[in-house]
Amino acid sequence: MEVMCDILEVVSAGTEKPTHIINRANVSWKVLNNCLRNLMSRELVSKVNDGKRDIYQLTEKGFSVLHEYKDLRSRLLNANQVDRVLVNDFARDF
Repeated sequence: MEVMCDILEVVSAGTEKPTHIINRANVSWKVLNNCLRNLMSRELVSKVNDGKRDIYQLTEKGFSVLHEYKDLRSRLLNANQVDRVLVNDFARDF
C-alpha cells in the first residue's frame, strides 16, 4: 500500500512518464506495472496516450485517496497509535 501511495504522490506532482515515475518512486519496472494496473483498476490513475507513449495522471478519486493517506499517516505519526476506523476506511480503497 505504501508503494502504491508513493506512486500516487509522484504522479500527483506532475510526473507522467513511466521512466520518470520509476526513478522518483524508486521502484522496478515490474513493480510499477503491477501497481499501475492495480491503481487503474481502482480508478485512481488514468492512462492517456500522448501520441508517442502512454502517460499517467491521477484521477479525482486518486487525489482524494492520496489526501486521505497523507492525513492518516500524519495522524498516526503524531498520535503514535492506530485509529482502526480510519485504517479500515482507507484500506477499503485498496
